[in-house]
Amino acid sequence: MATHQFWAKVYAGFFEKMTIDEFKMVHLPPESNVLVIGCGSFPHTMFTLARVRRWKLNGIDIDADALANAQQLVQTHGLSDRITIQHGEGSTVDITGYAMVLVAHGVEPKYDVLESLARRLQPGMMIFYRTIWDKLEKVYGEEPLPASLIVRDVHYRSDGIKSLLLVRTETPK
Repeated sequence: MATHQFWAKVYAGFFEKMTIDEFKMVHLPPESNVLVIGCGSFPHTMFTLARVRRWKLNGIDIDADALANAQQLVQTHGLSDRITIQHGEGSTVDITGYAMVLVAHGVEPKYDVLESLARRLQPGMMIFYRTIWDKLEKVYGEEPLPASLIVRDVHYRSDGIKSLLLVRTETPK
């Protein structure tokens, strides 16, 4: 086994249980369409969700190298029927037809992406947003939410990431 394949398995194994636990707060039917903004080079969250939730996942990223790596991994792991990877930018991507939009922790500028998504959310759509624990804001800085989004649920991961399930208020502010 090549070194990168070994480390990919170690990485995926470490995060798989964390991912399964954090998505217990999301209740979507099988075959739901989910958009992942900032899928990165190794879309471990998408791999786990494709396996345990059976959702149809579309990952986007702005980094060409990350896209090429992610597309190769999807092919290698035989997940092309559940996962697509393409170039896209979080604040302008078309979100029509998605039940949920996942905003990865590394997406920047976070506030701008969230604000854009909030304006375009349809009733019933959710945003799954990864950010830092409140206690870490003193170190990394505060990551405010647009006023038009409300927190439906929160999950604290053991790696210092806080996952928020967001919906739009009835009347945008």
